[in-house]
Amino acid sequence: MHLNQLQDLGGCRATLVSIADVRVLVDVLRNKSRHELRHEDDYIGEPKPDGYRSHHMIFNYKGRGEAEIYDGRRIVTPKVW
Repeated sequence: MHLNQLQDLGGCRATLVSIADVRVLVDVLRNKSRHELRHEDDYIGEPKPDGYRSHHMIFNYKGRGEAEIYDGRRIVTPKVW
């Protein structure tokens, strides 16, 4: 397996008070993020057999200025100075 094939190398998790709050955040990310939504899984609407409930979203990075060299990547590595 190559590094660019890994799905869970890095990420961000938001823990919210209610499902309604999750839906609001998902809607904001879907409609206002400059990054390109690549894939999502709604495990709240359709929980996994073991009861796991969450909403996963995978984005392709879309940078600005010098950061545009990272466009399309799923994980962005900062420059080391």
